[in-house]
Amino acid sequence: MLRAQGISDKFEHTRPNGEKYKTVVQSLHHYMSGENILYASVAYRSEDMVESWMNSSGHRANILNEDFEETGVGVYKEGKIIYCVQIFWTQ
Repeated sequence: MLRAQGISDKFEHTRPNGEKYKTVVQSLHHYMSGENILYASVAYRSEDMVESWMNSSGHRANILNEDFEETGVGVYKEGKIIYCVQIFWTQ
């Protein structure tokens, strides 16, 4: 959830403190990670979010990567905008 809130300030694959997003999972001693981020109007349905990711080759590759063992999803709402993050990793 903190990562989703972080992209509301800086919509990039870096954290507000300037570190790469991977430091989120590395701090938990996990390895090999991927991240999908998205922001949209609150009217945007979750099905539309998944479709957007699946229509993007990089995001789709993260979702379908057989090497990723676990995933976490965070959502943060600010006004009429929602910010969504998927993080993928291995142990």
